[in-house]
Amino acid sequence: MQSQQNALSATEVGARLERARAIMGLPTQKAMAERLGANVNQYNNWARGAQMIPVTFAAKLCTYGFSLDYIYRGDLSNLPVRIVALLEERPDTGQLSHAAS
Repeated sequence: MQSQQNALSATEVGARLERARAIMGLPTQKAMAERLGANVNQYNNWARGAQMIPVTFAAKLCTYGFSLDYIYRGDLSNLPVRIVALLEERPDTGQLSHAAS
């Protein structure tokens, strides 16, 4: 049971990473990996939920307005209003309408 909970948590974190990537306007996982100082294979594992992103990499998202509470727990309370509005625009997916522009 514990491993199922961990897998679910890593999957949820991965989904939030992909939503952050979309909000940041980064078109590829490679672009996000470069921003985080990781290689694309590492980032892909995090985004798929195969591995949990280490805090040292996740903390780099704070520069872009994302909190660790959001990345790891989904807590929107410490995010800038602009980011919350974008997350609420399409809560079911990382594909936000403005991200392509």
